[in-house]
Amino acid sequence: MPNFGFKHSKKTIRKMLKDRKEKKNAFYGKKHSKEAKRKMRKNHTDVSGKNNPMYGVQLFGKKNGNWKGGITYTQRFFKKSYVYKKWREAILKRDNHSCQKCGKKSNIVHHILSFKDYPKLRLDIFNGQVLCEEHHKEKHRKENT
Repeated sequence: MPNFGFKHSKKTIRKMLKDRKEKKNAFYGKKHSKEAKRKMRKNHTDVSGKNNPMYGVQLFGKKNGNWKGGITYTQRFFKKSYVYKKWREAILKRDNHSCQKCGKKSNIVHHILSFKDYPKLRLDIFNGQVLCEEHHKEKHRKENT
């Protein structure tokens, strides 16, 4: 059983070893019948290729439920740019890394007028504000309703 860096306690290790010795697996020592194997094989192969209900369904672009008007690539590329990073630093410095609603320290910079709808205002220093995580989520909830 992989533990991915997590160490089991000695008590847990003893319990796992005991369970392994006692063969607590309900299927231990049993075998599937030929009929059961045939059914499992049939069920598995019936959903591949053209029998798969998702076969041929295109979930790319506008047909995908997460489609946001093609802004994802633009937004990712833009937010890695030097000018965006400088804009963000300027907002953080201006607002003293403090949420403009409650005053908590924060590093989240929010576009007041949306990134998607106002591309010309993306780098306008007056179109940004620092918000804490709580107020940032609240802002997006209001925008999406």
